[in-house]
Amino acid sequence: MKIGFFVTSLVLLCASSLFAQGYTAAISYGYLHAPEWNKAIQTYNFSRPFLDTPQPLLSTGVQASLEFPLNPRGNSHLMLDLAWYRSSAENPNFAATLNQYLLEVGYLHHLFSDQLPDQFSVKAGVAIVGGALLRSINGEPLVYDESNANALGIGGGVRLNVSYDLIDNGKVSVGPFLGVQYTPYYYAPKTEAILNQTTGLTGKEWTSIFGGRVGIVVAFGG
Repeated sequence: MKIGFFVTSLVLLCASSLFAQGYTAAISYGYLHAPEWNKAIQTYNFSRPFLDTPQPLLSTGVQASLEFPLNPRGNSHLMLDLAWYRSSAENPNFAATLNQYLLEVGYLHHLFSDQLPDQFSVKAGVAIVGGALLRSINGEPLVYDESNANALGIGGGVRLNVSYDLIDNGKVSVGPFLGVQYTPYYYAPKTEAILNQTTGLTGKEWTSIFGGRVGIVVAFGG
């Protein structure tokens, strides 16, 4: 997957919401913590002390999401979320880049509280998580058995989003939001081979994933 494809997806996700009442779009900066992935990257760095620049952890990235209302009241939503995390290390004659893509499809429910101002929105939900991890060396995809190497994965998670409307004219509302998500089990058996070029050395074939994000949300006709 190319960077241009991801950027195009971001634009399409957000632009499509302009044509449908009650849709919500968001773009955010994300933080990711996956213990087994961190362990594999740290082992990779430890076994290669000759590298001037160690491989950074897969910990920060960008995300775009779109919510479709499932009922007239707009308190239940179908959610699509695309995230991209990147790690790059430049060394003499050796540049290694990791790209982790995560796609979530899930359900969000709008939680209401009489104790919160109307400008606040709190949503909680569940999602199926799918992903792909790719590696490139000196700008070329890592090849294994005459095809581009990748680590596909699948899991399930929960999430909580809190937003605040700074601008609301009745048709469009805009404001900041904070989100957290947790995937207790994400199965991706080839991840270690991509991260450390080993199998069964650094840990399990699955990992838990904790994520946090901060960004801007736009709601149309909500």
